[in-house]
Amino acid sequence: MEQFTSNDNDKTKIAFVLGNGRSRLSFDIGKLSKYGTVYGCNRIYDHLFPDYLVAVDKAMIDMLLLDDIQKKTKIVIDKRIYDKHYGNTRSLDHIDPFVHGIIDSGNLACMLAAQHGHTQVFMIGFDYISQDGYHNNVYSGKKPYKDKHQTHTLPISVENWYKKCQIVINRYDKVLFARINNNDYVPPIQALNFVNLLPEDFDKLFPDIYDCDINIPRSYKPIIDKLPKRGGRVMIQAPLTHGMVRWKK
Repeated sequence: MEQFTSNDNDKTKIAFVLGNGRSRLSFDIGKLSKYGTVYGCNRIYDHLFPDYLVAVDKAMIDMLLLDDIQKKTKIVIDKRIYDKHYGNTRSLDHIDPFVHGIIDSGNLACMLAAQHGHTQVFMIGFDYISQDGYHNNVYSGKKPYKDKHQTHTLPISVENWYKKCQIVINRYDKVLFARINNNDYVPPIQALNFVNLLPEDFDKLFPDIYDCDINIPRSYKPIIDKLPKRGGRVMIQAPLTHGMVRWKK
């Protein structure tokens, strides 16, 4: 932890990337801007307008535009999606991840923060797994997310999340990345510039952000038994949609 600093002189070096895992509810994210630049994902505008809002799902991007969120914060999307669907939409910025296949909004936001020159990136709400087997998202039940009583994102999607995270961390090896979480799951990311920090350690750097009295369950309950099976094998029923579903108009 001695590599990290919250010195006011380093505000331009510090970035906070906010995922929407339920552990994020233990943090007062409205206070982060006094310490650094804030990057958020998808429907976070229900709680906060970050400095940059990143989205990669078309249903989510369409909703952002419908709600005129581009007038309140800068929206950044995957360049491939921009070129395919939004090439004439000047209110959207885009970033080329140079990554094969789907990349999620959280990892794209980390990439954006690194490209902006921040040397310390703190990842909050990057849970990867569900504590109870159900959809682990702050906005479960709100469009365009799954209902909170549906099973969590498929294991193949979770694997995709941390593999893409590994790519980002390896690419920006001069940037220090810290995942702030106290759940039982630690993604198998191997890099000298990546560390898992407990919220209590984060609190020493940035006081009054983490609230230990907000109880988020810590025990990891495997979800494999909740997934539909056929012939003893787990059925992969949908592409990687990062917890989002198609909603009827």
